[in-house]
Amino acid sequence: MKICHNLEMRKKLKLEDTYRFPGFRPAAVVHGVFGDQKARVVALKRTGTKMICGGCGTVNHAVYDSKVRQVRDLPCGDLRVYLEVEIHRVKCRKCGKVRQEKLDWLSDNPGYTKRFAFFYRAEMPGEHDNGGCRGDEAGLEDR
Repeated sequence: MKICHNLEMRKKLKLEDTYRFPGFRPAAVVHGVFGDQKARVVALKRTGTKMICGGCGTVNHAVYDSKVRQVRDLPCGDLRVYLEVEIHRVKCRKCGKVRQEKLDWLSDNPGYTKRFAFFYRAEMPGEHDNGGCRGDEAGLEDR
C-alpha cells in the first residue's frame, strides 16, 4: 500500500495564527534585538478600543496614558520571542481611580504571557520540581 502525502494540504501557520491575542494582532514585520541573535520582537497592534479596569473590571473606552512594554512569550525553535505591546492606563468611571488595563492573556507577573508562565511554571518559583533543569537551561535567563 502506497501512502501519498499532499504537502499543499497542510495548513501553513502564519504569524497571525500564533500571535493573535484578544484585542491585538501582530504587525507584519518581526524585529531582532541588537546584540542578541537569539531574540525576536513581535509588535502587537491594538484592534479594539475597549479596555478593562484592572481594579474593578469595568469596561472603559477613555485612555489616561499608555506605555510600550515587552513581554516574554513561548520560544520559537531556539529563538526567544518578546511581544511588544502598548499597555494603557484608564481612569475608571466606576471606581474613580487611574488603573492599568487588564489583559487576560498576560500573567500575574507582567513580564510574561500566561502560556509562557504555564509552560515554564514561572508563576510559582521554588514551589515546583523543575526536573533538575535550571532557569538558564530553559531559556529563562534575563537579558
